[in-house]
Amino acid sequence: MPIGPGEAEIPVATVSKRYKLVQHSDVFEKACEALKKASIERDRVRGELTMSVYGSKMALTLTLPKEFDFDPGDGHVLKLSFHSVNSVDGSCRLRIMLGWFRFICGNGLVVGTAQLTQRFTHNEYLELPDLTEILADGLKSAEEEKQCLANWLNLRIDENRLAEWTDGPLRDGWGPLAAARVYLICQTGHDGYFAKPNERAPAHCKSMVQTLHVPGAPKKAERSPGSLDQETTFRTNWNG
Repeated sequence: MPIGPGEAEIPVATVSKRYKLVQHSDVFEKACEALKKASIERDRVRGELTMSVYGSKMALTLTLPKEFDFDPGDGHVLKLSFHSVNSVDGSCRLRIMLGWFRFICGNGLVVGTAQLTQRFTHNEYLELPDLTEILADGLKSAEEEKQCLANWLNLRIDENRLAEWTDGPLRDGWGPLAAARVYLICQTGHDGYFAKPNERAPAHCKSMVQTLHVPGAPKKAERSPGSLDQETTFRTNWNG
């Protein structure tokens, strides 16, 4: 890899003969080919490429057009993006995924199940997979995820049941602090932490210190009496 104008190239790493390289350009070309086969016009896709100083590592993000967006109704749209991370020095595995990206907070939210996140070890058996199939499966799962999110937005929960869920399944699955934080967010729209760490109280009754506002959270979550079936669905989605 050249280190400056007119200077000789230097190696960035030494790898075993059993180590099989996947060139960054090959990943990019395969991704473009997958977009074409999915009838997604490339000039409507926003691309972002990040590379290390000597080009040994690469991160590629292709953000799909707005028809693939999901708007939860708070003005902060979730964008569907194709992500790939690759290295040619063994510092990280080849990773390919499709995910949601919310620009107000910069958190990557993985779509669907683990099949849409694939990792590949650089060895003699490595072959760059067919990204067309990965993209097609990802788009299908994204539509299912959008429907799930829409169902969540339409679900209304009685406040007493929310407290029961917080002190029961949520506390058992995530622990008292996470449960108390979720309840605080539902009540105020703000995250927080224990004001009295040793306080003996149910998770929804814990004394909390409010911190930052959670992007997209209302000042107080809407609630109205819901059926047992709705409550069960709500628990299942949050636990799963």
